[in-house]
This record gives sequence, C-alpha cells and structure tokens, in this order.
Amino acid sequence: MTVVTTACDIDGPLQGASATVSSSQGVQNVILADGLEADCENGYAFLSQIPLKQGTNTFQVWLYDQAWNPVNGTLVIYADYVIPPVHVEPERPRVLSNPGVTLYGTFLVSNPREDSLTFRFGTQCTGAATCVGTPDSVRIAPDAWQAVRVGYSVAGSTADTGRVHLRATETTDTTNTALESFTAVLLPVGAVVDRGLCVRLSLGASASAECGDLRLTHALPSVRTLNQVRTPMLSYVSEHASPRPILSIDATLPGGSGTPDSVVTTVTVDGRTFRREVAGSQFTPAGTVRRTRLLLDSLSLATGLHPYTIAVWRYSGSDSSLLASDSAETIIVDR
Repeated sequence: MTVVTTACDIDGPLQGASATVSSSQGVQNVILADGLEADCENGYAFLSQIPLKQGTNTFQVWLYDQAWNPVNGTLVIYADYVIPPVHVEPERPRVLSNPGVTLYGTFLVSNPREDSLTFRFGTQCTGAATCVGTPDSVRIAPDAWQAVRVGYSVAGSTADTGRVHLRATETTDTTNTALESFTAVLLPVGAVVDRGLCVRLSLGASASAECGDLRLTHALPSVRTLNQVRTPMLSYVSEHASPRPILSIDATLPGGSGTPDSVVTTVTVDGRTFRREVAGSQFTPAGTVRRTRLLLDSLSLATGLHPYTIAVWRYSGSDSSLLASDSAETIIVDR
C-alpha cells in the first residue's frame, strides 16, 4: 500500500523523519522517500510503501523540527485478503512402480509468499503403498519452488494401486499447509504380464508397437445402431500371426553370494522345456532384484490357454541352485 505524508513547519525545515509499520508479525522500519511537492510553505511530502500483513497494520510517522521536538501521526489499516498458502504438486499424478524395492516420488513445493519460509513435511501412504522415511525440512525463498522426494515401496498384485501423500507445513505458521498425493501402480512381477501396462509407441499412421508386438488398426465404415454411431475397427497383431509371448520373472542372488558362471531361465509348457542362458555377472551385485525374460517360440502350440512353469537357476561350476520359480498360464492365439 502507498501512503503520502505531508508536513508543514512555518519555522523552517525539518531536522529528521522516521516511520514504522507494526503488525502481528512484528515491527518494520519504513523508508520515507521525499521529493514530492507539499501544499504549504516549508512543507514536506513523503511517499511510503507499506508492506501490509493479514490483520491490523499500524503505520506511525515521527517528524522532528530544528529543536528535535517530535510530532507523530498514526494510521491504522486492516488488511483482509487471502494470503496464498504453500503449494504442493506431484511431479507425475500416476507412477508405474516395481514391487520389492524402495522407490522415490517427487513433489514440487512452492512458496508464493513474499518471505523466505521453512517447511516441514509429513507423509502418509495407503493401499498398496508403504512410506519409507520422511523428507527433511527445507527453506524456500519467496516465489520459488523446491523438489522434495518421498520414499515408498509397493506390494500386491499387478495393477494394484496405492496413494502416496505429502503434506507441507510452515514451521512458524501451521495454518500455512497443503496436502497432495500421487497414485502408485504396481508393475507386473513374476510370470505375469499385463498388456494394459505396456508402453505403446506410434510407428506411423494406424501402426504401433505394444509389448514387443506390431499392432495395425484400420477403421471400417461407421454405422448407426440404437441412435449411436459406432465405428468397427479391423486389427492385426503380429503375435497372433506368429505367437511368441515374452514370459518374465524376478530373481535375486542371495546376499553375500559370489558371481555365478551363468544364470539359466527355463519355461516348461505342454511337456516341452525352453531355455535361456545369460552371464552370471548380469545378476550382480548380490541382493539386487533382476528381471529375466524368455521369448517363447510357441509356433507348435495350439490356440488356447496353456499352463506353464518358469524357473531361474544359478550355475557355478558343477553346482546349481534355484533362485526363483512360478507357475502361471499364457494365452496362445495362432491365426
């Protein structure tokens, strides 16, 4: 707010002047800028920019004549306006998350006020998500933002969801607070692959890559039924023409284990066993979750639902041990 103070002294010029503004947040000195024309002889006009705070603000001016005799004036201003609170926003509203490991989601915390403020944080996780630790307090400059990382883990079945919440609260004014969250979605684990969670890449007009397969779509002429227009789609999926599903499973070398010579993934389906071998170094360091995949050459399998068993073996010299195994079903469509 801008205030103009005018003073007139018939005896001569002023010796000095000062001003303050006090509010619920303390007392501040105010600069009196002169140079304005007064409407009286030996007059002075001062321009003051008052930093208002929410509530009552008391503006006081002291003027001193040549003998340092003071005279003061007071102006009470009540400010009733909405002060913007801290703003919290997740970097991504929906995050695909691997189970069994500690993950980190990022929130952007901004301070829209005119003072540097310190914020503390609280976390809460629901559903398939579990919070890991609490972020440290941070000090944020006016009109600035800070990235805050929240640790969490997820557990459950493929496509299960959880919510990860972050609350930011100013340390000196607990009413300045905000809460936001993002959704964590479990990625496939073990032998399960949910096509709905695969990344889809455009390969041109009507073509895309999905889960390693080529998908082509062609719109047929639209028809109207029950007063609603519907457009049938003709689709081609390369897996149906040459079925080779990709089966996956997570495996971990036990902590403290040395590097094996090799790691072998096997899939047994309809009495046949398929095998894939990789160097043991691909599963180091020990204790780290690794996902292994096997491309199943299923041209000899008939269309239908096929149960299978997938296993991961560690080989060191003549010794072998099982790292992980699972049983599931895969759908074969051979057209």
